[in-house]
Amino acid sequence: MRKRRLDPTRLLVGFLIFAALMVALLANSEQKSQTLPRAQWNDATPLGGKGLRLLLGKLGYTLRKQIEPLQKMPSDAKIWLILDPETRFTKKEATILLDWVKKGGTVVFSVRPTDYYGTFNSLPQSEGIESLRRALGVERAQSTLPKPGEFLPELEPLSLDAVSIYRTGVKGASGSSRTFGITRPHLEIAGPPSGSLARLDIGKGRVFVAPDALLFTNYALAKPDNAVLVSNLLRAHAPSGAVYFDERSHGENAASSAPDTLISHLKRPPVSYAIGQLLLAGLLFWAFAGRRLGAPVGLPEGGPVTRASQFAGAMGALFLKTNRPQAAAAIIGARFRRRLAHRLGLSPAENDAILARRAQEIAGIPFEVTDRLLLQSRAPAQTLSDALRDAQEMELVLRKLEGR
Repeated sequence: MRKRRLDPTRLLVGFLIFAALMVALLANSEQKSQTLPRAQWNDATPLGGKGLRLLLGKLGYTLRKQIEPLQKMPSDAKIWLILDPETRFTKKEATILLDWVKKGGTVVFSVRPTDYYGTFNSLPQSEGIESLRRALGVERAQSTLPKPGEFLPELEPLSLDAVSIYRTGVKGASGSSRTFGITRPHLEIAGPPSGSLARLDIGKGRVFVAPDALLFTNYALAKPDNAVLVSNLLRAHAPSGAVYFDERSHGENAASSAPDTLISHLKRPPVSYAIGQLLLAGLLFWAFAGRRLGAPVGLPEGGPVTRASQFAGAMGALFLKTNRPQAAAAIIGARFRRRLAHRLGLSPAENDAILARRAQEIAGIPFEVTDRLLLQSRAPAQTLSDALRDAQEMELVLRKLEGR
């Protein structure tokens, strides 16, 4: 058995496709490691906020979610949580929120980090969030490089030595390793200077600023003392009342931002990177497999092709030149007898009468016609015209039997 030779082109294309898939998987792994915590109302994933909602419910707070545009602050609101980095609202709503803080409200505001790959900044910007950040004098939190193989953000120990009111029962809390800057006077609660947690006093109220929402996620609240720290922050200034999770998604630029669709997900990294790599691999496959590499190889030499009509014409001319039309008639007659007997289910050795009678019974062919043609098959015609006429009649008889 002849062994197949390996095609170098196919090996190369297969390697390129495999490499593209591996790069896509690595990109996806890296993207997971730098996923921003959102701490959403009903999200039970590690970076969701369902644990925070359950904790506040046990502490006796009334829990609500704000998704509609804000015309005025709810009368029962005591604490306002802006934890989801994709929350968007207008400048007017930011002003309403700040006026409410000046009257004694409490806001927990997580700063949306910058991104070294541009992924986070590719999300729609919020005029209201940016206006609130500038009014508070808060700079964007610095993004941190993810460690290889890390699927959740790293937690770092928080230092609470400076403020005793929030450290009751807290010995080893941990939070985000990101840092941010504040240009206006503030109270550092935890972490390095201008770092992990700070408090801004505005009028009669206050704003707690965190570099991201990590401290308030299910993942972080499961760590020792973190739930106690979060409880202390809120209960120290608003021991009861309604807590609002701000998960609005509108604003001045809401009309220009497309809704979440399959196409929008495909455009986001790392899916867009994987699609681009697969497209490049497909183009390389088309470029290499769509053309022959090496010198062209000609078709093997073959003899002249003879068609059936050419063969029949040549044989007819041969019989005509040799003046032996009866030889052709004898060949055609013998073949007719064999084919007739085969279609009748009889032997060619049967006598003419039996074959002719059987043809009449099956196809209604007159007995005399078949009998004469069988006689002619044994006594060939002497002229070419008679041989041609007999051959045509024989073919008609066979066609009638073929349709039965």
